[in-house]
Amino acid sequence: MDSKTKRQRYTRQWKYARRSLNERCIGEQPSNNPITFQERNNEENYTDEDIASVSESVEIGVSVESCSSGPDSVADSPTEENCISDTETENEMAPTSLSTFLQQWATKHLIKHNALEDLLRGLKQNGHPELPSTARTLLKTPRHITSVVKSGMECVHFNLRENLLEQLQRYPREITDGATTVELSFNIDGLPLFKSSKTHLWPILCAIHLPPISVFPVTLTLGPTKPTNLDFMEEAIKDIQELLDNGLDGKEIKIRCVVCDAPARAMVKKIKQYSGYYRCNKCTQKGTWVAGRMTYPEVDNLTSRSNDTFRAEMTRRQENEEMPVSPFLSLPLDMVEQFPIDYMHQACLGIMKKLLTVWVRGDRKVRMSAGQISNVTQRLLSLQKVIPSCFARKPRHLEDIDRWKATELRQFAVYTGKIVLKGILADQLYDHFMVFSVALSLLLCPTLAVEHNAYSKELMKYFIEKTGELYGEHFTVYNVHSMLHLPEEALAFGSLDACSGFPFENYLGKLKRLVRSGKQPLTQVVKRLVEMPKSPLSVEASKPKFKRPNNAFILDEGKCCEAIEEREESDDSGCQMLLCKLFEKTEPLFRDPRDSRILGCFKVQSRHAVMKLIPERQLTRQAIMVEKRDETIFLAILHEQR
Repeated sequence: MDSKTKRQRYTRQWKYARRSLNERCIGEQPSNNPITFQERNNEENYTDEDIASVSESVEIGVSVESCSSGPDSVADSPTEENCISDTETENEMAPTSLSTFLQQWATKHLIKHNALEDLLRGLKQNGHPELPSTARTLLKTPRHITSVVKSGMECVHFNLRENLLEQLQRYPREITDGATTVELSFNIDGLPLFKSSKTHLWPILCAIHLPPISVFPVTLTLGPTKPTNLDFMEEAIKDIQELLDNGLDGKEIKIRCVVCDAPARAMVKKIKQYSGYYRCNKCTQKGTWVAGRMTYPEVDNLTSRSNDTFRAEMTRRQENEEMPVSPFLSLPLDMVEQFPIDYMHQACLGIMKKLLTVWVRGDRKVRMSAGQISNVTQRLLSLQKVIPSCFARKPRHLEDIDRWKATELRQFAVYTGKIVLKGILADQLYDHFMVFSVALSLLLCPTLAVEHNAYSKELMKYFIEKTGELYGEHFTVYNVHSMLHLPEEALAFGSLDACSGFPFENYLGKLKRLVRSGKQPLTQVVKRLVEMPKSPLSVEASKPKFKRPNNAFILDEGKCCEAIEEREESDDSGCQMLLCKLFEKTEPLFRDPRDSRILGCFKVQSRHAVMKLIPERQLTRQAIMVEKRDETIFLAILHEQR
């Protein structure tokens, strides 16, 4: 069959289908029956990426274009119907409240295009002819996403100035108008997309440090391995430099920090990995090779690195043409202080996970018995009902330790560990863990991180020294050594949460959920990002529900209370009153290594409780309340709640 005959046959089929559809729609009578959707042929059940085009030059600012049958234009969806629907009238494209709702609903719940088109078809047949026929039209999906190849990766770059301006417009005017300086932090990390493939997404992310923190991508790169060089950062560095030089709408732009885990930090700074002899980013301690690991046992008399010495070394390297240098050197950055140690990776995913692993599966001297592991697990599971909703995850089984996320490990290190391990873990190991827990807790609270910074450093020194004694010299690896420098990071940035990778890690999870199939994942991610409506950011906290487990608080005077019910009466200033069970007599939960009351850790007894009306404005410091047989424990929430 020649091409002319094929076109004629297709034209006849299309006209017949169109005529049949029109006749059916005209003949339908309005009814109150539920909407029914036509079943799709299995051959048409594809995602819009399955036939997306692949290009080699890039631009992101694209708009939805009409379909073209030329060789350089490929439809976004496999069906011919979708190509025809691109000729919809302006009336169909006109925004309506329903179409806006559908757009927000589809992007919020990551509805696939074929499912959304089934919904649109049913709605159009049941009283909403103004809706577009295709998901691509409704969501304004770009027809083409083109990319360049850099650093051995497929790369797409977003203009930083345009995206930053767009993100700032989402904030309330009272926040942006009052800010003369906007602080940005950046993150570079690898994200595996599939379990059965080596494909990794390497994004450069930017965070705006205004309440609430907003994260968005600057550059997205995709490849089977990590980048072969740092050429993929070139456009981002140029955009950052331009913003630092010219500002944005009269506002000064500053860089707070560049947050990376240890391998990525070594990569972007173009230095040796942390397994080298002199590879601590903060000091010049020489490592010692023990049992196949590079260890850093020293805690005193360490020489700190400085920006000047780092840049001098990089200049010498350039002159001798030894190795390429980091593109960050072209920016006015402190190459030591503004590349902080990320406690999420090194304290939570590093040390806390390692300790749990050796307690569960390690050497007999430090391993818990099966019965002890079961007891700890039962205690953890019993705490599920008392963990407030501000925590992303509830405690779970120790057998799942390999799948614990960073938030779960932080929860254990700072809050639940001190309760569930007491009386089960060996006393020496428990006391050692408590030193780590107290030091980390102090550095998470902005007030305590400054007031008790020197003390937290002494605790970290003791923790590192005892680690070698209890677990062996081979245990004092770079992650353990880096705890020595966490107090400096908390002092420089205000707290550990002010320079952590948690906001970026949350966004990486969102990026991963945008991938729907293994075909052209980078194109999928970019299209889903473009589809997302730029809704305003909410800065007002939702009204608290004073019900368990969200009704425990620590008052300013160090008293503990449980909110029982909201009352109709108000105080003189109009603030609503709440009936609370107030525990006026409190005791420290522990005294070693420090009185726990400075951390907001108390134990109380019910017989000392009184009922009292307290204004809602005083209930600002939320806590975890754990009721035991003979006492009740209150643990103040110290980390930053987003």
